[in-house]
Amino acid sequence: MPRKKFLSHVRLHSAVAALVLLVNLGVGVLGYHVLENLAWVDAFANAALILSGMGPLAPIHSQAGKIFIGVYAIFSGVVFLTTVGFFLTPIVLGYSTGCIWNQVDDFSPVSVSGAHSLNAPGRRVPSQYNFRARW
Repeated sequence: MPRKKFLSHVRLHSAVAALVLLVNLGVGVLGYHVLENLAWVDAFANAALILSGMGPLAPIHSQAGKIFIGVYAIFSGVVFLTTVGFFLTPIVLGYSTGCIWNQVDDFSPVSVSGAHSLNAPGRRVPSQYNFRARW
C-alpha cells in the first residue's frame, strides 16, 4: 500500500475513533448532568473516568442514576475497547503487510555482518529467503 494511502487510512480511522469516543463521552456527561444533577464539569469528569475504566468520582444518589451508570459503564468498556481496535487496525495491518517475501527463484548475494555462518557476507542464498520492506 502506498504511504499516502496508508496515512489517509490512519487519519480516517483516527477521526472515526475520536468521533465515537466523543459521542460516548457526551452521552455520559448528559446522563450525569440530568440524572444526578451534577455541574457540567463534574459530569464531564465522572463520564471521562467511567469511559477510561477508572470509575465514578461523585457518589450516585438516585436509583435512575445508579442504573444509568451501570449500563453506561458496561457500554463504555465495550465501546472503548472496540474503538481502540478500530483505531489500531490500519496500523497493525500496515505493519504486518509492510514486509513481503520475494518469490524469485534465482540466487542473490546476501551481506549480513555478524550473522550466522550460513548467512556469511558474500554467501549466495536463494532470494526467496530475503525480505524487503514495502514502505
